[in-house]
Amino acid sequence: MKINLKKMYRAFIYAMPVVLFFSFWPWINFGANSTMNFDISMSLIWLVLFDCSAFVLIIKKKLLKEVLGKWVWLLFPGFLTVSILWSHDKLRSILIMGILWLLYFAVFAFYVLRDEISDKKFLRNFLRVFFGVGLFACGWCLVQCIMDVAGLAQANTLLCNGCVYKIFGFPHPNGFAAEPQFMGNLLLAPIFVSLYLLVKKKSCFSRKSLLVLFSIFVATLFLTLSRGAIYAFVVAMAVFTMAWGIKKTWRVMWIWAIVFLAFLFTLNLQGIFSEVSKTDDTYISGVSKVVNQLTLGIVDFGGSQVKKENLENTRESAGDGLHNMDEDVAEAVPKENSEDAIFDGYVEVSTSSRVNLWQSALKTWSKDPATMLFGVGIGSGLISMYESGAMNTSREIVNNQYVSLLLEGGIVGTVLLIVSLVLVFRVVCKTRDKLLLSSLIIAYMVSLLFFSGLPNALHIYLLTGLFVVISRNSSLGNSNIA
Repeated sequence: MKINLKKMYRAFIYAMPVVLFFSFWPWINFGANSTMNFDISMSLIWLVLFDCSAFVLIIKKKLLKEVLGKWVWLLFPGFLTVSILWSHDKLRSILIMGILWLLYFAVFAFYVLRDEISDKKFLRNFLRVFFGVGLFACGWCLVQCIMDVAGLAQANTLLCNGCVYKIFGFPHPNGFAAEPQFMGNLLLAPIFVSLYLLVKKKSCFSRKSLLVLFSIFVATLFLTLSRGAIYAFVVAMAVFTMAWGIKKTWRVMWIWAIVFLAFLFTLNLQGIFSEVSKTDDTYISGVSKVVNQLTLGIVDFGGSQVKKENLENTRESAGDGLHNMDEDVAEAVPKENSEDAIFDGYVEVSTSSRVNLWQSALKTWSKDPATMLFGVGIGSGLISMYESGAMNTSREIVNNQYVSLLLEGGIVGTVLLIVSLVLVFRVVCKTRDKLLLSSLIIAYMVSLLFFSGLPNALHIYLLTGLFVVISRNSSLGNSNIA
């Protein structure tokens, strides 16, 4: 039976949004050692199979020389590969570089096979799959929250341990990703693509449908309560609106009004979830916790101290009724079978632990000139921090991709990364969708300040690479294409 390589290649790209949004379910575990877990996900399986199919198609079309000719782009991964020689954790280094090279080849495959994915039919179908899967994931996030406050087990809700209502009094969903921060990060691309098509007013989607999609994606982002993803979104939104609407003040205000309304809608949901959950939190305390958490503890309404009361017992103790109660409301008799949420507001340890990790990484990096220049080797940052006494465990992550790279790749690796980013932005400036691509890349760059690790962040590199390649030949915002 003859295999149509072009159709198979396109089918893999159609499937990419699906496997990215389902990045953690199913998740196959093969065990662990002292520094890492041996896991494999749908997205990793997809990456291997996609690269194999792309390689066969590239060989058939005799395009391999075009891949090898882009040697400047290979300086960064080339240096990191060489750093395996002085790595303290060879196995982890080899596995990480294996994923990195698979990503590089996938992006180069997008480029050299760009003619296979630039026609109108492909772009229309891809966008429909892309938005459809994103919408499904958003719906599942809401269902997760409802099931959690209804008392269903985590095995049914698929919520992570830190996502359940017992943490804040209301759940913050992770969808099919590992954690809320990754679910929030996954939403950045559909948010900005839908916004871009909305302001361009030229696509196969109606303005109403794009407005609904954008609103749902933004509301779900706030529902995850992932500060890293939300901060990245706000920064990139500011860049987008300033670049697009310098002379369109009312339109810019209209876009931000949608964002604000989506935030208010989600804030109300989180308050309602707090009220109906089994914790002794109220609507007001739930809303207060969200604002307190997002503002790093700066804005505090004090509502997080207001607990659910047993109205009958409270009236008896208050004498004159609820309107006479003051700060003692926090000590009111809770509802039967209620329980305390773990956190009453801003989780300072979440921020301080990250800062401590960054400081420990920088301390390990600065221990000698050779380490400062060349790093400790790709993948061996954690074990190096542990061996130097900067950490008590070798299984933590730095939670900042740039600090992690500085530690593992040194100044040389960091400079080569900057060179790669300059090359990326040079390409972006030549595309027809530079507004979309610049905003999306900035969002991803900001988000990488708050986490590190390749397996859960494949979408950052794959979606960016695909959209850049598509925009070289055509435009997502062109009515003739979308």
